[in-house]
Amino acid sequence: MQAAAADAANADGVALVAVSLRAPDDLERFAGTDMPAFARLQGLTGSYLLAGADAQGRQAMQQAGLTVRILDPDIRGGAYYLAYAVPGHSAPDWNTYGRLLLDDGQQVLLRAAAADAARLAETGVDLRALTLTPKPLDALPAAMPAAVDPDPLIQQMMDQVTTQAVYDYDGGLSGEWPVTIGGQPYTILTRHTYSGEPVQKATQYVGEHMQALGLDVEYHVWNASRPPNVIGERLGSANPDDVYLITAHLDDMPSGAVAPGADDNASGSVAVLLAADIFTQYEWGCTLRFAFWTGEEQGLLGSQAYAQRAFNQGDNILGVINLDMIGWNTLNSTPDIELHATNSIPPTLQLAQLFADVVNVYDLNLVPHIIPNGTGASDHASFWDYGFNAILGIENYTGGDFNPYYHTTQDRLAVLDMAYFTDFVKASLGSFAHMSGCLIPGGLGTLSGQVTAAEASAAEGGAPIAGAVVRMTDPMNHTFSATTDAGGVYTRTLMAETYEVTAEAFGYLPQSVSGVVILTDTLTIQDFALPAAPTYLVYGKVTEAGTGAPLAAEVAVLDTPLPPVSTNPDTGFYMLTLPEDSYTLRVTAFGHQLEERAIVADHDQTQMFQLLPLPPILLVDDDDNAPDVRGAYTAALDSLGYGYDVWDTGNSDNEPDAATLNQYSAVIWFTGDEFGGAAGPGGSGEAALAAFLDNGRCLMISSQDYVWDRGVTPFMQSYLGVASATSDVSQTTVTGSGVYGGLGPYTLAYPFTNYSDRLTPDGTAAVGFNGNAGTAALTKSAAYQTTFWGFPFEALPAAARPTTLATTLTWCGVSPGPGVVMEMNYAYWMNDGSSGNGHYTLLADATFVDESDRTGTWSYLPGTPQKLMLRYDPGLACDALSVGQFPTPKQVRGWRLCRDGSGAAGVWVGNLP
Repeated sequence: MQAAAADAANADGVALVAVSLRAPDDLERFAGTDMPAFARLQGLTGSYLLAGADAQGRQAMQQAGLTVRILDPDIRGGAYYLAYAVPGHSAPDWNTYGRLLLDDGQQVLLRAAAADAARLAETGVDLRALTLTPKPLDALPAAMPAAVDPDPLIQQMMDQVTTQAVYDYDGGLSGEWPVTIGGQPYTILTRHTYSGEPVQKATQYVGEHMQALGLDVEYHVWNASRPPNVIGERLGSANPDDVYLITAHLDDMPSGAVAPGADDNASGSVAVLLAADIFTQYEWGCTLRFAFWTGEEQGLLGSQAYAQRAFNQGDNILGVINLDMIGWNTLNSTPDIELHATNSIPPTLQLAQLFADVVNVYDLNLVPHIIPNGTGASDHASFWDYGFNAILGIENYTGGDFNPYYHTTQDRLAVLDMAYFTDFVKASLGSFAHMSGCLIPGGLGTLSGQVTAAEASAAEGGAPIAGAVVRMTDPMNHTFSATTDAGGVYTRTLMAETYEVTAEAFGYLPQSVSGVVILTDTLTIQDFALPAAPTYLVYGKVTEAGTGAPLAAEVAVLDTPLPPVSTNPDTGFYMLTLPEDSYTLRVTAFGHQLEERAIVADHDQTQMFQLLPLPPILLVDDDDNAPDVRGAYTAALDSLGYGYDVWDTGNSDNEPDAATLNQYSAVIWFTGDEFGGAAGPGGSGEAALAAFLDNGRCLMISSQDYVWDRGVTPFMQSYLGVASATSDVSQTTVTGSGVYGGLGPYTLAYPFTNYSDRLTPDGTAAVGFNGNAGTAALTKSAAYQTTFWGFPFEALPAAARPTTLATTLTWCGVSPGPGVVMEMNYAYWMNDGSSGNGHYTLLADATFVDESDRTGTWSYLPGTPQKLMLRYDPGLACDALSVGQFPTPKQVRGWRLCRDGSGAAGVWVGNLP
């Protein structure tokens, strides 16, 4: 009756229909109706087609014995999207974003406006735009190799994938540091398709990178107002019409000004960049394409346009590996990967099996799972639409280990598993090489030799140098390397070619030899005798800034095999002997800030170090900046005059270790609204805090989600006195008790959703704050002091925060100072003609130290927060008083008066960092 009514209402219109494919010949019978198929999909109950048909066409399908269901009686003006909820997450109310036409258990079909679809994508739902163009019903021919045998040349390619390269590329794409675009540094803060300049810069970056490798680069414009796809091509030398692709989408989410997208999908893009780097070093008989898609997050728009064009122009695409989110794996979990194929295109199952075989044959630390009816939620599905052989490589998407930072600003490099990520890239490149089967080896040879010290006698044959690095550079400027063993011997398999070979080792001058020829199946010997580099003395003292007291410190020479040297604790003196070169010295002393300094060892020299004392408090920022609540803590500490350092966990369990913690008297750890697995200290963080507390220190934890994410841990029981806890009771008022007796009641105002907890103390802990929903905070005094707040400190009224924090720190026995508040370089000009410059270190205890280690006092003048007063201690040669004003946040200008007659008055200018 519904179908009849629809036909009556739309007798001449084309409807969107679902056609079930149950019998083996259903596809053939559908083809006989000449109706256009828009997509072939797999639901939980079977396979079906989405097609367009008018009343006559629907009648023809029914007469052919097909089961037809009308989804939308009139497709005119309609835009349709297949939507995929994130596995393990509840689906949104689909009708909020359009009209729900179908839910097959695998995907839903919506008729929605583009703006509503974009709004839906922001919720974390994956979209696939349904294009109302006819699609082929049969898979295109694409045979895969039946077996994978280890290939030393492909092993050589995979060996070039290093964790450092993966880390560097991902950090550049995700905005952790600037990259060079158009010859200028640029930080890619977002790659969102609609971001304008940032995504344009990202496409330019990958395009310029591939052009520099000698690839032909196409900027494929699929929408004149949107960023293009970027495709680099290496034309095959024997069968150029056979085409293979490795692809990833470059765009990301969310839509704000910052969207790192380190996993989704800088990770896949990194694999494509490295494939381009490495595969251009070799000769290929077939054509390789390295593709970066845009518009993926809005419905696979860029790849859909490309796949349709490739089909229309008859491109012989024989295989596509699409990589989307390949960097996340929960710490210490099984390194599962998923390979999504489709039964409707049998070669995809062969390609997925080839990928799995590569993992096993090359002994990579991954566990592959082939998904035969895989998701259509990434760009491989665009190629499925046109019958091309394509698979998706993705982390544990359906298996339960999905990235909790997906589509958020916390999807950053720091949360990725770099070992897993690196192996996934290696597997992807190995699979890309094996699936094409068109690598032209060109012959392999071996280079070997010994690196010795030139000063050894000829009779001894030269003293071998272990750990020397030998680099081989071919005419295309591709570099390979090997490291010598204990006997100074190195060996490297290389393609038959002519190389420039350089040997270098710490303490020796490098040596290069040009024109080293590697022949097929031939061993080439190239020895090196390296002369010793001249050496110079670097010496000095390490003292405490402000007091000049000698420090027991360590002086390390970074990136060298030299062990750190220790200073004489009575004098602070140290001495190093360094070969001629450039170095970075790192000086550390317990309870003091480290200092790094670049030097050039080309003469004997003195390097003096003055280390600032560490403040008494370490503030551990575990809020992931969503929102950033650090200011509530720093403002209270600043108002109380406490010095502190900040440790940012960087959106992960990047936590301070025991050696770091033990340099402080107290730790304040807060989590803000962070939740989803990493709120509060993890296992290693709790172990470090336990060691810290065992040394008699003090800890404050403020977190409404520590218990939610970690459960009641042994650390909470032993050190915080938690017997049990109830999450999300939503405390709205708190009143102090015990240590905090007399404080409050305070009405809480949360800067995020109130998910505060109720805590139950054991026999060793006491109530710190009572809330309207039960105990809100605990305190414990043993050989240490701890206080655990199940509600956020930042929810207190601003006026109450200094009072409660002062109460905490007084109970802990921590006194204000002497943390560094600011550093300031200055210059002065006196009216007696004298002038000079120097440096002030302003400390939190209202004292300062100048460049000559003279001390004084400083303060902000009461009632005038933009003015600063500095005074040297009475009795000095110049008992000076300076009063400055802040005309800009970075500069101080003021008057200086030297009251002993050595200078009447003058002006000074200081620059803040």
